[in-house]
Amino acid sequence: MRVHPHASPNARRDAGFSLVELMVTVAIFAVVAVTVTLVLMNSARTKQRTTAHLEAEQTARAAMDLMARDIRSAGYGADLDWGTPQPAVAYVDEQEIILSQNQLPFPDAGNGPLPPLAYDPAATPRPYPLDGTTYAPPIRYRTGAELIRYTLDANNDGLVDANDITSPEGADAAASPNPDDFVLLRQVYGDSTGNVAGNNGGASERVALVTPWDWANGPVPPSRLADIQRVTMQVTAASSRPDSRGAYAQTTLQSEVNASRSVPDFGAKVYVVSGYVYADANLNRVRDTGETGLPGATVRLGSQVAYSAASGYYQFRIGAGTYLMRHTAPMGWGSYASPDSFNVTVV
Repeated sequence: MRVHPHASPNARRDAGFSLVELMVTVAIFAVVAVTVTLVLMNSARTKQRTTAHLEAEQTARAAMDLMARDIRSAGYGADLDWGTPQPAVAYVDEQEIILSQNQLPFPDAGNGPLPPLAYDPAATPRPYPLDGTTYAPPIRYRTGAELIRYTLDANNDGLVDANDITSPEGADAAASPNPDDFVLLRQVYGDSTGNVAGNNGGASERVALVTPWDWANGPVPPSRLADIQRVTMQVTAASSRPDSRGAYAQTTLQSEVNASRSVPDFGAKVYVVSGYVYADANLNRVRDTGETGLPGATVRLGSQVAYSAASGYYQFRIGAGTYLMRHTAPMGWGSYASPDSFNVTVV
């Protein structure tokens, strides 16, 4: 019997893909993969740029809001009856503004103002623009109106340069990859800070990282400070990290502040917790005569952070409660107390 071979119905199906079909499939998958990768990369870059802009805007907004609150309160509780009245705005130039304002304690209790009192031109520390210049007040005024200073001059030498970044108060700018970042500081100067006569305080709060702007016109003349009717603020803040193109996102906010409010509004009642970080030479945990204060120490009270000034002084403004306090000594120093933290109850 002769048998004729014939093709099986499944023969074509079992033969697999041809080389041409395989190459076409790989090419299609490659196109899809590249498209998905590009979409994901663009989404990541968009998210990075958006995050950077939000960071810059939040920084600028925080600085703007804090400055506007103080500027609106300029002149509150100042000594207006003296022969040379205490000015509401004491100094303005391209890198800082100094205001007179009775901001703590608020309101004063008892028969007269309580420490800190008005700034004492003969005491220390002194902000650079008021140190032996025509802007220095002639006396310590009779009120409790301290000086509120916003400045980029972190090392108080009259210049805004790289030395402000390397100073202890410029640590945030030093840690930022953005070379244009400088630290905007808020400082309070008032005599008898911590109930120590002749101590003007000068404790700093780091407000924000901002980009300096040079007016190139110098300070407002002392004779024209009384003519200031409004202050226009322009705050430029940049993101701390660059985008994929190496650019730093910047946000500029502008606002005009006039005399719409003269009484400070500090919200919930706050209390002052202050002290000194010092070199305890004899390790007796008491600051004895001759033991110097240490600048640049990091002091933590609960979630708040402060930094010791040139005299070692630090200050917190905080609500009632119980908080854990501890500090990190500046480089080259250590803490010899055990334990190195303790609870502080504020009532």
